[in-house]
Amino acid sequence: MFLRNSINAALARNPVYADGADLAMKQNFKSACKQRLTELGIRYYAWEWDLPRYCQEIVSFSDAISRASAVVLRDQRLKIGTSQKMISLYLKYLWLDGDPSKKPIGAVLDRGILVESGYQNPPAWTQLDDVEIYSNIQLCISRKAESEGYGSGAVWEAEKWGVEEDEVG
Repeated sequence: MFLRNSINAALARNPVYADGADLAMKQNFKSACKQRLTELGIRYYAWEWDLPRYCQEIVSFSDAISRASAVVLRDQRLKIGTSQKMISLYLKYLWLDGDPSKKPIGAVLDRGILVESGYQNPPAWTQLDDVEIYSNIQLCISRKAESEGYGSGAVWEAEKWGVEEDEVG
């Protein structure tokens, strides 16, 4: 359920599919995402990772899915914003289900988080495709979280927004 909800939330109201992508193509794309998310979840341990490594994993995920599923994707690419949402939300679900090793490095980005973060001129998360901007947003969120007494951007985001909001976008 965590895999399905993470992917569905990342795809809701997000025009990722190319014109003409049929149901079978979309299902294959989602299966590839589930497989990569599962693999990442197995090797991810929050205390071993930092923001640069997390960003590299997001880029690797995006690039691998883009190569495997280019025909189904708009502009033949899964954008960084969509990849981060799938990854961070999946880890967030695992973490909130009781596995502290899966605590995401940063907040799951969406419209509400970007507005609340104080990041100047935030991009739409669905259009975000620059990992440097993603990293800068996460640093801004970390500063915001610390200023409000939260230990991290992930904790701040989890406290401010519940799982129900994650599922709708």
